[in-house]
Order: sequence, then structure tokens, then C-alpha cells
Amino acid sequence: CVINIDIQRKLQNIGRDKETFNIGVAIDEWFHEDTTSQILSFGYIMEGKKWPAKEESFELIKEGCTIRAKEQSITLLPDEEVTVWYIVEEVRRTNDMCVWVFKCPTINPLVTTTAYEGISIRTWFGHREDAEQFAENKWRLNGTLLPNQGIIIRWWNKEFADKGIRTIGTQETQPL
Repeated sequence: CVINIDIQRKLQNIGRDKETFNIGVAIDEWFHEDTTSQILSFGYIMEGKKWPAKEESFELIKEGCTIRAKEQSITLLPDEEVTVWYIVEEVRRTNDMCVWVFKCPTINPLVTTTAYEGISIRTWFGHREDAEQFAENKWRLNGTLLPNQGIIIRWWNKEFADKGIRTIGTQETQPL
């Protein structure tokens, strides 16, 4: 099952001093035979300038079961903002989930997901407020996601869920 995840997040320096921090993205490789997980896009926009520029790209690093984009250092002056995005494809089990966690507060995170036909996807934010759903696969938290509050993305086989069927290994069983 190939899941495409697009996350956009805004960071703002609300302090009185300039703040420097690193941004990056990492995903797991599950070593499926047919295809591999991949980071399709990673970048940011700050003060109207986009990185990477059209002629540039980000550096990928593969370490064991992890694929990551080389971190970028960003310095924000007081009240400055940066919008960061990640687009990844992970090859996972048909009934699975992933959790994204960030080290910095994130303002109004937006998550867009896609999967192949027959898969249902739901996104939750680790926040007391409910997320706004724009479309079947697009969610935004109107608020701030604090450090280590996760974004949970869960997907499942729609037909099995509708019928109440569960799987054990590769064998289908009827509801108990």
C-alpha cells in the first residue's frame, strides 16, 4: 500500500531574539519488493524566497531503514515566519498508521493524504481542538501544535471495514 503524505507547517519566532534551528524530514523504508518509500519534496518559503530554488535540490541520506533529507539551518528574527513542506510516499501495510512529531511549535498544520482505490484515510492532531476537514483527504488544525504533539495518519481497507472483516496474515475471517 503506497500512501502519499503532504504536510505544510508554519513556524514563527515569537521571542525577542533571533532563533536558529534545523528543519528536516525522515521516513522509514519497509523494504517491500515492488516499490520503495521516498521523499518527493522538501523545502521552505521565507521572506518570499523559496528553497530549494528551481535549479537546486535537497540532499537525500539513506541509513539502514531510514531515508532522510539533509537538515537545513534557518534563522528567524523576532516575528519572522517560515512555511515548511514535506511530500513523502511510504510503502506500508494496507491497515496501518504513522505518527509525525515536530520539535518546534507549528501554526495551522495542513495535511493532505492520498492512497490507492479502496483505502480510507483519516488524520488526527494531538490537540484538544478538532481539525477542520476540507475534503475527504485534507485536514487542517486551526491552532498551534506544540512540540511532541503528534499528527496521526491512519488508513485501512474500506471494504473490510464496511463488512466488519478482519485479516489474520493473508487469510480473511468473518466478524466474531
